[in-house]
Amino acid sequence: MQRFSCGMSQGAVGNSGRLCYGCYMIRFLCLFLFVGGLLWTLPAAALPPPDDPPEEVLRTEIITEARSPVDGEPVSPGEYARLQEELSDRGTPILSRRVSNTIRLLRIRQAIRSLFPFLLP
Repeated sequence: MQRFSCGMSQGAVGNSGRLCYGCYMIRFLCLFLFVGGLLWTLPAAALPPPDDPPEEVLRTEIITEARSPVDGEPVSPGEYARLQEELSDRGTPILSRRVSNTIRLLRIRQAIRSLFPFLLP
């Protein structure tokens, strides 16, 4: 005959085999302590590595190496500034009348669809 931690034997509990309230509480406490012990020993995965510099320090550093926005090759800071100036002097490209009209119609269609989504497919 099996005995429970409350000192009662299985026959004394009844034919249903149910445990008393104290047995449930003891099992719950053991499970809680076991899971809590497992979680307590796990390392903190959200923390950065200790040798990683903080973001505040990285924001104050002066970047001396750069990559070309055209082809991605490494360039010196002077060449990078010259490339940025050349690219900003170009301005926006001029589109043909047909393409700009198509873009305008697509923007109007998008505005109509946001107001009345059931009208256009």
